[in-house]
Amino acid sequence: YNGSYTVSWTASDGAATFDLQEGASGAGWTLLQYPPARSLSTSGKPAGSYGYRVRACNPVGCTGYSATATTAVVYPPTAAPSLSAPARVGPGSIGIGWNAIAGATRYTLQESANGAAWVTLFDGNATSYATPARGVGSYAYRVAACNGAGCSGWSGNGNVTVVGAPTLEPVISAPGLVNVTDYAFSWSTPANTEYFILQESANGAGWVTLLADGRTSVGLGRGNGSYGYRVQACNFVGCGPWSGIATVTVSLPPPVPTIYVANWLTTTTAPYRVSCDVGWYPTATATEYHLEPDTGGRRLYTGPKSYVASNTNAYCSARLRVRACNAGGCSDWSPIYTATRGVYETN
Repeated sequence: YNGSYTVSWTASDGAATFDLQEGASGAGWTLLQYPPARSLSTSGKPAGSYGYRVRACNPVGCTGYSATATTAVVYPPTAAPSLSAPARVGPGSIGIGWNAIAGATRYTLQESANGAAWVTLFDGNATSYATPARGVGSYAYRVAACNGAGCSGWSGNGNVTVVGAPTLEPVISAPGLVNVTDYAFSWSTPANTEYFILQESANGAGWVTLLADGRTSVGLGRGNGSYGYRVQACNFVGCGPWSGIATVTVSLPPPVPTIYVANWLTTTTAPYRVSCDVGWYPTATATEYHLEPDTGGRRLYTGPKSYVASNTNAYCSARLRVRACNAGGCSDWSPIYTATRGVYETN
């Protein structure tokens, strides 16, 4: 194991000298010595296999050569293996591999779990190893090539992160009410997220997937209605829980209403009671109407009706306008209607 060793042989009656021959790693025989000594010490031998044979000689002649004795010179491997390991995996077994090293007869693999001390997992002649199941955490691996003389230095560390599916749900930030068709909303990013699944439920219908990618916000265009949204965070292991449902109500301002009657009726005898009637066509999605004189500043009526009448002069005005409103806002004012006493008209 260090290139230093001694070759020796027994005495032979009548021997005056001994011829020692060496055959290095299968090469031809080389004569090393032939004095009367019965041993030879050597050092610094390179790694390899060396065969030795000896014969006894005197002036009359020599015996035949002895049987061959072989010495193997072995040094520790000088090169460390190159280790390969996945950077990120889900919980379970981790596959580790490394290249073969010349002169190695076995390999030692060690693991450090979550920064703890190194622990030997494997010592054998294979060039790969599958660990027992590992939970979420950080794991480092290193390997050395060994033989009977010792081991090489350690390989570089192979660092593996074991991740689970996201455990937290995203938090959606969305407007509750919009009065335009286009709107946008966003959501948070829980740990270990690689992509999101966003689903929509329109007006109480079933859930429909809108996207499955890495975006954290989206812009949509929708008409009047109520829209629910939920999102979940996912990675290559799986998906976390669904977020809470965020509801966006789209309430577009109603269209401009049309006044269809503004009639003044006046009695001809005392007490000269006056009835002023005003009506307009209902508009879709309107929840209330505003009636004013054309000059504004004085509200004649606010409410859900599309026809108003009074036995006073509350609704009496020669020039009127009306608008329709809902939670999303109000329409523009209608064109000015000039009322004519006792006449039904549309404007």
